[in-house]
Amino acid sequence: RFVQETRAHAQIEHPGIVRIFEAGEFDGTPYLAMQFVDGPTLLQALPQLDLEQKVRIIRDAAEALHACHRQGILHRDIKPSNIMLDPTEDGQWRAFVMDFGLARVIAEESRTQVGFLMGTPAYLSPEQAAGQPFDRRSDIYSLGISLYECIAGKPPFAARETWELLRKIVTEEPPSLRLQ
Repeated sequence: RFVQETRAHAQIEHPGIVRIFEAGEFDGTPYLAMQFVDGPTLLQALPQLDLEQKVRIIRDAAEALHACHRQGILHRDIKPSNIMLDPTEDGQWRAFVMDFGLARVIAEESRTQVGFLMGTPAYLSPEQAAGQPFDRRSDIYSLGISLYECIAGKPPFAARETWELLRKIVTEEPPSLRLQ
C-alpha cells in the first residue's frame, strides 16, 4: 500500500495536492518526504471558519480532486481531516488534499476486493458502504459529506455501531441541512 500510495500521489501535479519530494526506506522503515503545510486540517479549523471560507475551501479541494480524477486516481478517503489548510498572505486559507493511503489508479488492477470496506465510514458513499464497485462519483459524494459537515457541524449520519452507520448510509437520505 505504501508503494501504491507513493506512485498514485506522485503522478498528480496540482497546487492543491501536497507534493512528494522523496520516498524511500530508512532502517527498514518506509518514509515519505512531503511538502510542509503550516496549518490545521479542515476538521480542526471548522469552528473558526465562516461559511464563505468553508465553501471556498471545499471548492479548492474539489478542484484538486478533479485533478486526481483526470489522472485516473481515486482517493477513496476524502474527509475534513484529509484536507490540510495553509495560511495565505491575505489572511485566507489554501486547501491541500492529502493522505493517499487508500488511493487507487483506476487503470490498474485493484488490490481491494468487492465487499471489503475501505475508507472512513461516516464519509463513505452508499456504494462504498454496501461493498459494491464504485468510481469517481464516490469521491465527490465524500466531498459533499465533508461540505455537509462544514455547514451542519457534523456528518449527516451517526450510529454507535459501524454496521448501523453503514445501513443508514445505504438506505437513508441525508437529513436536510435546513433541519440542522
